[in-house]
Parts: sequence; C-alpha cells; structure tokens
Amino acid sequence: MRMKKGKGRWRITPLFGMMLAGLLLFDRSGFCLVTVLAAFLHECGHLLAAKLLRIPWKGLHMDFMGARLEVSGKILSYGEEWLLASAGPFASFVFAAMGAPLWHFSEHAVLFSCASLLLGVLNLLPIRTFDG
Repeated sequence: MRMKKGKGRWRITPLFGMMLAGLLLFDRSGFCLVTVLAAFLHECGHLLAAKLLRIPWKGLHMDFMGARLEVSGKILSYGEEWLLASAGPFASFVFAAMGAPLWHFSEHAVLFSCASLLLGVLNLLPIRTFDG
C-alpha cells in the first residue's frame, strides 16, 4: 500500500499490513493499538528531525523488520545522521513521559508509556535495523 505524503511515500508491505490489521481487529486488550501508536509517534520523531534538518526523504517503508526512512538527494554528515537516528528514541522517551501523568486515569496510558519507553530503549541497541 502506498500513500502520497508530502515529498516522500509511506509504504507498508501487504503481508505486514494484513498482519497489523488482524492484530488490531482481534486485540481486545488495546495493547496492540497503543503499541502501534507508540511506533507511529517514534517514526514521526524521525520525520520531524528530517524536516527540521531540511533532509529530503524518499520514503518510509514498514515491514516485519521494522520501519526504514530513506533519504534522497543528500549525503548526510555524521551529525545529521546521528540527529536523524536519535530523534525516534527521543520522541519515544518524550511520549513515555507524557503518558505518565495519566496512569491513574487509564490502564492504556500505562501501556502506552511502557511501549514507548521499551521502543525507545530497544532502538538504541546497536542492531542493524534499529536506530542505535
């Protein structure tokens, strides 16, 4: 599935899209929804950094291995690459903290904060498909 978004394209592989739709449809706990929201906001952190750094992006590709932001037309400096990569985990940590004051009101706020925190920490690991 492709959606035109600004100058870049969002692309979700069909198999991943079907799996995600199935999880969202059959998840009664709401955990899948808050996790997808946390992942979406994490990727928005990368896209915001690209916009602020004026880095043109070609596409955001989502599959079973995660999401990859492809930049186009520019060779990134080490500083730009670091800022672009760290923006996702930073956004995850910010949203995890923003959910904390709502813990007393909703179990979903606890799930969202934990999912955001875990996503931020895991993406700092030095694994090829992660941000670290």
